[in-house]
Amino acid sequence: MPDLDSYLRNYTEAPVMFMGSLRRQTTGLTYPLGYPNPHGPFYGYDESERQTSTQMMVLMAGYATTCLIAMHTGEMVNKKSDWIASYKTHVGDAWTLLLENIYGKCRLEWGYRIPESEPDRRMLRELCRKTLAFENYYLLRYREYLLTELRSGDADRGSLTIARFKDVSYPDNEVATVLESTNPESDVVK
Repeated sequence: MPDLDSYLRNYTEAPVMFMGSLRRQTTGLTYPLGYPNPHGPFYGYDESERQTSTQMMVLMAGYATTCLIAMHTGEMVNKKSDWIASYKTHVGDAWTLLLENIYGKCRLEWGYRIPESEPDRRMLRELCRKTLAFENYYLLRYREYLLTELRSGDADRGSLTIARFKDVSYPDNEVATVLESTNPESDVVK
């Protein structure tokens, strides 16, 4: 396992990439996010470039969860299958039930497929409806992480962080102020 700093630098961007993929955007997400397809039966979380599946949503939730665990506790998840138990043990907050259901239903029970029974379809729709709030929660924690990295004074961390602010735009003065003070030449601020 890498050290915590390397782990966070390497993995915190992964959920953002999956969020962009769900929205068919490679860069330029803006906080707060909207649904990938607000008019779709599952708000677009079932629509990926390759197939109708919830796999992208599960991957996004899994990577976001492992990053949140590391950000909150300094613990790193070794195996994908451990992310729910680790989150429940180390964080155990209001998102735990949603995350358990996303993994338990979408991955384990339905095998990423869209269920056929109406009760299961209603459950999936509800999971997808709640996923947007979790994505935005992650983006807020990601914002805090990026601001901490910028304020560290480490030039390498700063340049990586500035690049990541190109992937997610946060329309608030604090981000713009910190970016300007740490790198006035950055085109992210402009």
